[in-house]
This record gives sequence, C-alpha cells and structure tokens, in this order.
Amino acid sequence: MECCLLFYGCLIAYEVADKLVDFTISAEYEEGNLSNNPKDSVHDAINAFFSIGLVLTTIRTILYAWRIHLYYTDDDSQDKTHDAINLWMSLAKAMFEAFPQATIAKFFFGDCAATNSMKTLVQAFGVFSIFPFIMFVCYLFTITVNTTKDQVE
Repeated sequence: MECCLLFYGCLIAYEVADKLVDFTISAEYEEGNLSNNPKDSVHDAINAFFSIGLVLTTIRTILYAWRIHLYYTDDDSQDKTHDAINLWMSLAKAMFEAFPQATIAKFFFGDCAATNSMKTLVQAFGVFSIFPFIMFVCYLFTITVNTTKDQVE
C-alpha cells in the first residue's frame, strides 16, 4: 500500500510542479525574458492553456487522491471506471494543454532566453509539456494489458 501512496503522491507532486513551471513561464514571458520579441497574443495563449491545464490538474489531483483513498479502504470495485477516467483525463491533458504548450515552446521560445537559468526554465517547460503524452501512452498500455488479461481469464 505504501507503494500506491508513493506513486500517486509523486503524480500529485508532478501536477503541482507542472503548474508552477507554467506560471513561471507566463510571468517570465510577460517580462520579456524568454523571447527577443514577446507578443501579447503568445502571452494570452500561454495564459489560456495555463487556465485549461489548471482545471485538468485539479481534476487529476482529485482522481489521484481518490485512488489513494480506494487503496486504503481496500475497495477495488471501481478500478475499471477509475482507469477509464484517468485515460480520458490523460488524453485531455495531452491534447488541450501539453500539445499547445509544446508548440509554443518550440516556435516562440527557441534559444532566445536571456540567461542560462531562463534556458533551463524553457527546457523544464518542454519536459513538462511532453510528459502527458508519455503518461497517456502508459495508461493506454496498462488498460490494454489489463483488458486482455481479463478476457483470457
């Protein structure tokens, strides 16, 4: 059970760190530290995707906490429902937050960061933008394996 707490606790910590990086990126872009030519439309897009991501992060964090609760109450009756919801939330995060953010990072930040710390921040933003795609593939693989295993039994 401690493994469950550690795993989902790490996922909750990831979600919080993701939002902190997104917020910092927004603030630094507005100050002109991430681009030689900051544009209001890009800043508005960063803020819009931050807002969408904040809603998704809140829902995902609640789902992770609920999963921890289910483990501690030994209730596995909702595993399939919980897995399906996590899969769809992971897809939503990848499509509506991570993909647009990765696109912004690729085409509007580039190597224009003023200092090495800002370049590191942009790299962290890129990593946090790609991680939801990896999580979605992992959820999809896990559900596929579990479904196949259930059909065999």
